[in-house]
Amino acid sequence: MHTTKGQIGIAIVGAISAVIVSMFSAFGISSNRVGEINTKVQIVDTREQAHFDEVAKRLDRMELKLDRLIDQQITKTNTKK
Repeated sequence: MHTTKGQIGIAIVGAISAVIVSMFSAFGISSNRVGEINTKVQIVDTREQAHFDEVAKRLDRMELKLDRLIDQQITKTNTKK
């Protein structure tokens, strides 16, 4: 059985089509994974920001309490003189 130019052309077109389809498929899978990773990063970023805000509030409260204690100590020292 002899292969004709038409059969070879069809085989080449089929092979190129298969490669193109696999490329688009891989791109779609990659884009989906990138989207999933981006979503996870945003969730972690939001959590970390909330944690940072909570730590900042606690530090502010501690600083306020320390300032009050220092003021009380200064007042006690000044009244003893």
